[in-house]
Amino acid sequence: MKSLVWHGAFDVRPEEVPTPSLGDEEVLIKVGHAGICGSDLTIYAGKHWRSKPPMIMGHEFAGEVVDIKSSHSDLKVGDRVVVEPLLNCGHCYVCKEGLYHVCQNLKLLGVDADGGMAEYVKAPAHRTYRIPDTMTLEQAALVEPTAVAVHDVQRSRIKLGDHAVVLGGGPIGLLVAQVARVASSGPVEIVEVSDWRLERARQLGFDPIDGKQGNVIEKVLERTGGRGADILYDVAGAAPTAALLAALTRIRGQVVIVAMPKEMHPVDTAGFALKELDLVGCRVYNYQDFHTSISLIDSGKIDVKSMISHVMPLKEGKEGLELARKAGESMKVLLKP
Repeated sequence: MKSLVWHGAFDVRPEEVPTPSLGDEEVLIKVGHAGICGSDLTIYAGKHWRSKPPMIMGHEFAGEVVDIKSSHSDLKVGDRVVVEPLLNCGHCYVCKEGLYHVCQNLKLLGVDADGGMAEYVKAPAHRTYRIPDTMTLEQAALVEPTAVAVHDVQRSRIKLGDHAVVLGGGPIGLLVAQVARVASSGPVEIVEVSDWRLERARQLGFDPIDGKQGNVIEKVLERTGGRGADILYDVAGAAPTAALLAALTRIRGQVVIVAMPKEMHPVDTAGFALKELDLVGCRVYNYQDFHTSISLIDSGKIDVKSMISHVMPLKEGKEGLELARKAGESMKVLLKP
C-alpha cells in the first residue's frame, strides 16, 4: 500500500509497505483524508519523546471500513468512520477508574504505532465510530482535533454568558473558540499575532485581537469591562502568553492549559494566588468528546470546512508537512492517499 514513512528528523518518504494484517477486534480502514497536526510536526522534527522511526504518522483521519475482525462490533464493511486513536493499557488504576484517556501507559496511533498517513490503517474496533451520511470525509478528518477542543471546553467550567479569551489562533485555538462560543453563547476573544490566522478568525465570525498591536492586557480588559476573562484558554503554550495568564483573567476566574509547551515558562504564581484563580490541565479526549464533536460538526455549529487551507496528495507529504510548519501560510493541511 502507499504510505508516508517517517525515518527521522525531517526525513519522510513515500513508500510501498505491506497492508496491515488484522488482529482480534480490529478494523481495516481505507483512508480518505488524514490531517497534519502540531504533534505530527514535532515528530517530523525528531523532537517527540515517544515516537521511534520508522513509523507512519497521522492520528487525525477518516475513511471507509474495508475489513473487520470482531465478534463484538456492529461495524460493517462500507461504513464511513473516524477513529479515536488512543491505545490504553486497561490495567493501570486510572484505566480501571474509567479515565482511559489519561492512562499511565497511554499510546496513540500515529505517535507510537503506525497511523493514518497511508492508503490503509488498522484500528481497534471499539475506538472506531460511524459518521453521518451528511458529513464529508474531509470534515470527518477534523473530528479528532475538534474532540480536543470539546474536551478542553468541557474541562472548563464555562457557563451561559461567560466571556472567554483564547490565546492562539491556530487550528486548535480556532476550534476551542468555536466550541466555547457554542457553550457560552457569550463573547469569545482570540489573541493571535499571525496576520493570516487573524484573517481566518475573522472569517469564522470573531473579532480577534492582534497581539502585535499595542498592549494585549489593556485590550482584553477593555473588551471584558475591566474584569478580565471569565475563562482563559492558553492554546499558544509560549513564554509570552504564560506570563500573561494571571493578568488576563478575572478574580476567581479559570485558566485552562490546552497547549503542551516544549519547555517550562515563567508564570505569575503570585497573581494566581492574589486572584484566587483556578488552573486546569487537559489531555486529549474521551468517547463522549468524540461523539459530541461529530454532532457539532454535522449540525454546522462548528465550521471545520473553512479551516481546511490545503488538500495535498499523500506523495507530497513532505511538502505538506513543510507547509503546515508555516503559520502564516496554512491552517489545516490534509493529505489524501
